[in-house]
Amino acid sequence: MLSLAVNRRTALLFLGSGAGAVLMSACGGNASNTESSASPLASSSSASSTSSSLSSENSSSASPSASPSRRNSFQRGFDVELNNADMEYTGEGYMYSTREKQGYGWSHPKRPQEMSENSELGLYYSWAYASAGISYAMKTGDDTYIKQSGMTEGDQKLFKSIALLEETREGKYWEESGNFVYRLESDHPEKKGEEYSWPYQLQMFHGDFYVRNGEVHEIPENTDGWGKIVYSNGTLKARYLDGAWQMEGFFEGIATNVVGKPFDK
Repeated sequence: MLSLAVNRRTALLFLGSGAGAVLMSACGGNASNTESSASPLASSSSASSTSSSLSSENSSSASPSASPSRRNSFQRGFDVELNNADMEYTGEGYMYSTREKQGYGWSHPKRPQEMSENSELGLYYSWAYASAGISYAMKTGDDTYIKQSGMTEGDQKLFKSIALLEETREGKYWEESGNFVYRLESDHPEKKGEEYSWPYQLQMFHGDFYVRNGEVHEIPENTDGWGKIVYSNGTLKARYLDGAWQMEGFFEGIATNVVGKPFDK
């Protein structure tokens, strides 16, 4: 089992990314503040800038009924994400988070049928479901889908201890984006015995601002490890037990030597 070491600096970084995403799909805020009846599908397409991350979500949300071919192969550089068909929208309209108002109407993940497979495909879709659940929790404060994802209790406890879930649920904290995007660092996981290891790059998209207790804070470009986008590396560990994937190491990539802002004051 992977042992996660968390210190104050680690927790602060996580708090900085908190409340929007997932701890962690898809995209968050957008400069556009208009409401729509279309579903804001949580696309986790990564980019080298926050704006590209946000535009990625917009393009995905434009056609909630459009489902791309289901992924059945992998390669280094792929983002770990669900298909549009695996995201469900249950509200009436949505709005991206602005400096004045917390966003609402986010789509949430549905369980892909592949999750139950004892295969690399099953592991990938289990990971993708968990990733979408992290980002949904970051935006809403609701960690329901994390609990259903196969994430180990240890990782769930870590997430709860350093994410601003309660403040997010109460509308006291939100970010423009708040997305966690996992990008594969190898074509396939390495298997040793019954354990699989799959390295990743974690991209935490915060956006241009966050709001806490009614006060708007502008997020700078990356400075001392904190900024609009934060990059880290880690390795997902997984085992197939009792017909499902058990996974940990989701937050291993949050480096302990990185200063977490905005709460490091």
